[in-house]
Amino acid sequence: MNNEEAFYCNKGPLNLAHKHGRQAEKKLLQMQFDEAVLEHDKAKEYLLEALKITTVTQAVQSLTLQLEYHKKQKDFVQFKKTQHEIRKKIIDHQLMKARQDIMATSSEDNSNEIQKAIFRTMEEADSLLDMLVVNKTDIPPHSSLPGITPSSGGKPAGTKLPKTDKNVIEELHTINIQLKKLIKQLMNELSEKDRTIAGLRTRLKFYEGSNFSSPSDIWESQDSTLDPK
Repeated sequence: MNNEEAFYCNKGPLNLAHKHGRQAEKKLLQMQFDEAVLEHDKAKEYLLEALKITTVTQAVQSLTLQLEYHKKQKDFVQFKKTQHEIRKKIIDHQLMKARQDIMATSSEDNSNEIQKAIFRTMEEADSLLDMLVVNKTDIPPHSSLPGITPSSGGKPAGTKLPKTDKNVIEELHTINIQLKKLIKQLMNELSEKDRTIAGLRTRLKFYEGSNFSSPSDIWESQDSTLDPK
C-alpha cells in the first residue's frame, strides 16, 4: 500500500478535524466564543496529526490550507468576541439611560386626567358666567344715580365710574379664552412628552429583551436601533 492509499484509508484524524471545525462554527453562532476557539485548536491538532501520516503533495497542501483557515478563524472569533462585548456595553448604557429618562418623566403620566379636570372646571366657570349674563338686571340711568347731574356730564367731577358687571363678565370671558389657549399649548407640549415616554419605553423593552441569542441580534438588527451618545 503506497502513501496515498494509506492516507485515504486512515482518515480518522481528518474526520475528527472536520468534526471540531463544525463544532467551532456552532459555538460561534451560540455566542460561545471561548469554546469556539477551543474547537478550532482541536481541529488544528487533528490536522497536524493527519499531516504526519502522509507525504502526498496534494494532501499536504490541502491540510496546510485547512490549518491556515483554522488559525484565521481563531482571530476572527476573537474579533467577534470583542465586538460582542463592546455592543453589550452599548446595550447596557442605553438600557440605563432609557430607565433614567423614564423615571425623570414618569411624574407626568397622569397629566391627561389633570388636563381634563382643568377643562371641566373652566367649562363650569363659563356656565356660571353665562347665567350671570342672562340674569343681569338693567343698570339705572345715570340721571337717577345719587350725586350725578346732567351738567356734570353723567358723573361727579373728579370721580371715575366703576366697571359695570357686564364689563367685568366680558373681561372674564376674554381671560378665560386666553387661558384655554395657554392650556391647549401646554397639552400639546405634554402630548409630545408622552410620545417621548412611549418611545423610551419601547427602547427599554427592546434592551431588556436583548438576550444575544444569535449573531444577527447583535451584528445586524441592532445596527438600525442603537444610537450611543
